[in-house]
Amino acid sequence: IGSGSYQMLSDLGLPDNVRQQLRQQLEETTGCLVFAGPAGSGKTTTAYACLREILHSQQSGKSIATLEDPVEAEIPGISQSQVHRPADFTYALGLRSLMRQDPDVILVGEIRDRETAETVFQASLTGHLVLTTLHAGSAAQGVTRLRDLGVEPYLLRAGLRGLLCQRLLRQRCACQHETAETTGCPDCWQTGYRGRFLISEFLVPQVLPESLAELGVIPAEQLQRRAAESGMVLMRQSAADAVAADRTTPAEVIRVLGSGAIPLN
Repeated sequence: IGSGSYQMLSDLGLPDNVRQQLRQQLEETTGCLVFAGPAGSGKTTTAYACLREILHSQQSGKSIATLEDPVEAEIPGISQSQVHRPADFTYALGLRSLMRQDPDVILVGEIRDRETAETVFQASLTGHLVLTTLHAGSAAQGVTRLRDLGVEPYLLRAGLRGLLCQRLLRQRCACQHETAETTGCPDCWQTGYRGRFLISEFLVPQVLPESLAELGVIPAEQLQRRAAESGMVLMRQSAADAVAADRTTPAEVIRVLGSGAIPLN
């Protein structure tokens, strides 16, 4: 994944069904879309691609504003601002200021605390589509993380449109397919890997069989299982498929997702 400011959703390598689901959610006028993962997982790149998707869609008359820490890339056609801690211009305070300007779409760089989380979801219920990022290990853990930050179940039920959790896996270099040697080549700096690709899981609460009121109270493992039963493809399944297709290695999957990510034969 390269510069987040120039990529569209179609450039990210998302599965067709996930990309279509995201596009449908981006057509909404209210609600919150959350992009989750650890640092360096490409979640801001995905959020930027969504903003560009809105800009270039048939609804391009929408006004878009961001509040970031810091602004990671300039996007023409979008009003971008950043927090300033020395002046106590925090995410929560800045978001309230943005809401007074009444943009159609708001990107909040990251949810880090209770006040920001509550303000994001309140904004999502008052005529704004809000995009934001969150540190979480899985889509289900992202939901419980929001609850731990103080987002009440009724706000999750009313505001959360989807939570996309993602990782970046290193891709096997072409030299690994041409020889049994594992030392790599000059193109991959002798690592055996060249480039990265995205794996993800997209939890859409509206397709779950239970009431959304349970989102904030059932354990993450149970929510993850029910989401998978409802059709969500888990990241570990996408990773296993990538290993089977020889696109990456078991060692790389374990490095990124942990030892339980792929079955041991």
